[in-house]
Amino acid sequence: MSRTESFVNWKLALAYALPNFGMAIMVGPVLGIIQGVYARDFGVAIAAMAGVVFLGRMFDAVSDPAVGITSDRLRKRFWGRRSWVVAGVILSLLSLYNLFIPPAGGMTIGHLRVWFILAFLGWTVCEIPYLAWGTEITTDYDQRTKLFSYKTAIGYLGAFAFVALPILIGKFNVHILGQEPSAQTGDFTPLTLKVALWMLAILMPIFLLITLKVCPDGAHVKKRQKHTVREAVAALFGNKAMLIFSSAFILLGFAAGMQIATAYFHVSIYLKLGEHLSP
Repeated sequence: MSRTESFVNWKLALAYALPNFGMAIMVGPVLGIIQGVYARDFGVAIAAMAGVVFLGRMFDAVSDPAVGITSDRLRKRFWGRRSWVVAGVILSLLSLYNLFIPPAGGMTIGHLRVWFILAFLGWTVCEIPYLAWGTEITTDYDQRTKLFSYKTAIGYLGAFAFVALPILIGKFNVHILGQEPSAQTGDFTPLTLKVALWMLAILMPIFLLITLKVCPDGAHVKKRQKHTVREAVAALFGNKAMLIFSSAFILLGFAAGMQIATAYFHVSIYLKLGEHLSP
């Protein structure tokens, strides 16, 4: 095998996957939990929050391809894909600090709008080059499957860790601080967000350093020919299988978006079952 088709052992796969632990925590709360916490604990209007999230997602639709194209063109400059991932993690952590810890003067829509957009930008700067880096570590499809399977599994572990935080915080308060068990809740609170932020601030730099040290740069496979945007669009609409796949993907996106946007509100605020949410 060539250098880019080298065998991906478990150590390399795990090293590449580790940052996804933190990425799952960074993205999950903001997309599914934080709106409910703002509405319930800080009095932010749900309609205003919806506008902020909508604006962030629209910005995401533009920034994703822009970052992808730019990182491709600059992949041999500076520190390659690595520099993008590092910059994205730093911007993401800074944004989450301003989202998870309310300012002294109270939470405002202007504050949320700015830091939501910067958070989406941070994830894009981190995630898009991170995914591309994975495809360049090896060109063998079986090895890529192994690499991204580890990434997905570590991401689920990160999501599980966040979901378990209210339980862990409650156990700590009862057994260490002596708080009454009846005062505990399995719901997500501002304290949950603060603990998640500190967990990210500690773990993400460690995981990222391991990834940077262990994972090779990889090599980019050059395209044999380039197509204009018009040719690419014509090829898409002339490919029946791709149209079916794209249509299903769009429907899946709508379904997931509706579920993520309403699930926490429904369980915690409408059904008043927030104390059972984490368990």
